[in-house]
Amino acid sequence: MDRQQFGSPLLWALCVYGNTSMNQELKQATETFIQRSEEAGVLGKIIPIEEITKVNESLNNLIPEWYIELVTNFPLAGIEFEWQAFEPEEDFDGLSSVWWSDAENILIETKEASPGLDLIKEGFFSVACDNDGTGDPYFIKADDNDNPMFYQISHELFAESELVICGYTAREVGKLSSVFTKAIVGNV
Repeated sequence: MDRQQFGSPLLWALCVYGNTSMNQELKQATETFIQRSEEAGVLGKIIPIEEITKVNESLNNLIPEWYIELVTNFPLAGIEFEWQAFEPEEDFDGLSSVWWSDAENILIETKEASPGLDLIKEGFFSVACDNDGTGDPYFIKADDNDNPMFYQISHELFAESELVICGYTAREVGKLSSVFTKAIVGNV
């Protein structure tokens, strides 16, 4: 299907991806998260359909329709938030900081950097970056479902861990709707 015959990237994307209906639990959690973010003065951006479509083509159409709908309808790109990654200690709050990816970072972390280079073979794509300085990005599995598990994947290969994905240490953060519900905004 030739994109230019439609005249508009949005019309083309609707024809290619259809008019999907996002998981309602994820949609509600995202709406509430965006509202809380805006109230805290933390603003993200919507990813233009042209950009995410181009990235998806570069990833052999790995990105599911519901995710395209999510990032083209909600200003997630660039939002920073924290989640309770570890039990708080006397001198450490246990929070980990996340930066939600724009189209360029989805492509870079998935196709051009490790661990994405290995994870893409198993159907994972990157959706967020570590904002703590460890460089351990966040991924979801494209065919998990429309409210998938959100994973932080370490750059360490074959590290001892309860969860290992493609040889990398991984942490299950939670279902995406739960991540947005529990996210701490305005604290970064």
